[in-house]
Amino acid sequence: MWPRLLTVLPAVVILCIVACGDDDAGVSSSAGGSSSAGIGGDPPTDAAATGVGGGVDPNVTITKGPSCSSATNCTLTFSGSAFDAYDGKTLRWGLLEAGSLAFQTSGTIEAGAFSFNDAVLGKGRTFFLQYWIDDNDNMTCDSPPTDPVWRIDLSTIYQDLSVEVVFSQASFNELGCMGF
Repeated sequence: MWPRLLTVLPAVVILCIVACGDDDAGVSSSAGGSSSAGIGGDPPTDAAATGVGGGVDPNVTITKGPSCSSATNCTLTFSGSAFDAYDGKTLRWGLLEAGSLAFQTSGTIEAGAFSFNDAVLGKGRTFFLQYWIDDNDNMTCDSPPTDPVWRIDLSTIYQDLSVEVVFSQASFNELGCMGF
């Protein structure tokens, strides 16, 4: 068995070097930048909004602002449009860090839009932005299609972020209400 394993092992190592490299290199966001892990510990140059299946989501634009105004927290501006079918409904959103809900708030969709501005992103920490519409008004996240749910990978935070989303049913997250 060992001689056979030793002949296969170099191929596995080479395969891993090619396939397990920098996952973010060359991934474009809808903001037009590219995402990279940075060199020498530098922060990434841009964030990539990933959709269902891991591809870039054209309905999400992530724009990085200046460096965080505080030594510990960065500001997240989160806004959405084309949510007209959900006027008057509650949109709840939160930040997931290591699978746990680190922050949560809510607001009402008005004229098909919403907007939040909060200094809640811990500098140097990694988050997912998860949001859902309480379509059946029961104050509980029910998996799609009952309540639409979305999830955006914000990666590691080094700067203030602006996240703009345009409603898209195709972008519903198959993970459901995980974290809420």
